[in-house]
Amino acid sequence: MDKKTMIVSAFIVAILAIGASLLVMERETEPATRISELDEEEITNEMTIYWFKSEMCPYCHDQEPYLDEWEKLDAVEVKKHEISEGENQELLQKMLKGYGAPSGGVPATFIGGDYWIGFGESIRRDMEEKLVNCLTAEVSCPGPMERIE
Repeated sequence: MDKKTMIVSAFIVAILAIGASLLVMERETEPATRISELDEEEITNEMTIYWFKSEMCPYCHDQEPYLDEWEKLDAVEVKKHEISEGENQELLQKMLKGYGAPSGGVPATFIGGDYWIGFGESIRRDMEEKLVNCLTAEVSCPGPMERIE
């Protein structure tokens, strides 16, 4: 290998090494997007999640472990409402109306100013992102009950 090729090769390797280290540094400074990545020191707000479910609902059973995991944070409270109980059905209807949502089924989840009907991977990601944003925001997100009071 001649001297010119060696210099060009060394330069390319140096550029790649610098680029890789910048990517690692950038990744370390990105805000958490998942509850599992969140440090307690990053949490500046408390959040109450309202969740409406049915024992007969398979999607509710799929969602519940995530809610239980999120509630392990001191700043998160999950209020679980079984819709077979009349007063919970009334509360769900009030909340749907307060959010301008169409009548819906379960699971129905209310976090800050947003709501979700149903459950799946994309909904879980959206809810988790919303929760992380509400917990770490400079200004707290509105609580779901603020929509109906």
